[in-house]
Amino acid sequence: MNLECLANEIFLDLFEYFKIEDLFHTFYNVNYRFNILLLKYFHSYHLDLQSVSKSNLHVICTKYLPLIRYQIISLRFSDDDDTPVQSKYIPIYFPSFLQLSHLRALSFYCINSSNLMERLIIEWHQLPCLTTLSIINCNFTMKIDFHTIINSIWSLNHLVYCYLDGIYGTSTSFIAPDVTSLSIQYLFYQRGSMDWDVLPKLMKNTPYLRSLNTNIIDYSEPGKELSSYTTFTLTRLNVYMRVTTNTLSFWKYLPNLS
Repeated sequence: MNLECLANEIFLDLFEYFKIEDLFHTFYNVNYRFNILLLKYFHSYHLDLQSVSKSNLHVICTKYLPLIRYQIISLRFSDDDDTPVQSKYIPIYFPSFLQLSHLRALSFYCINSSNLMERLIIEWHQLPCLTTLSIINCNFTMKIDFHTIINSIWSLNHLVYCYLDGIYGTSTSFIAPDVTSLSIQYLFYQRGSMDWDVLPKLMKNTPYLRSLNTNIIDYSEPGKELSSYTTFTLTRLNVYMRVTTNTLSFWKYLPNLS
């Protein structure tokens, strides 16, 4: 069967299953039609840099990234055992997030550079379409202000999904934001804890929160309930908590829970 007889729509669906380096190695510069599909009509590039070798990283970021930067919708950085020095190259290959104006999902895995993270929490505001942010297994080499990270996240105007799992080198207790997010609906905070006392402020500053997944610890005095006027918008709750008088009373503030 001649592949070139297939409709463009089939190729665009097929492209979804390729890693970027394999996709370009297979189809780029084969003919004019494939180039047009890759560079003009395919708008769903997922750039996952986890386990990418140093040589492939260089090829992707210098040869392919300039061609498709406006078509990348998800990006994952990683500094794990397979790519132990990748964070060193992030400022080189990504001097600004302005080139990724259509990015919807941004993920950091095992990124340990405090200086890099301090830069990123400023620059991710350059991403107008960002709806999903993940920070996972990040053990920062120097102490970093977790409150600043939280406030920066809550300032992202279109963020809907926030995954924070295993952030070390900061306070392991969740710190409620000082700013209000009208977009965040799903919050996942694991390998850390959330104090009972921060819940009212969290809910107040995240009024459209629908789902919360975390560990709740109650250090407050018995009988310290929330305001009788308090109701939460949560429809889904997955928590680990020690049963106390206060936590038992928590459920009455969740009329929408299903």
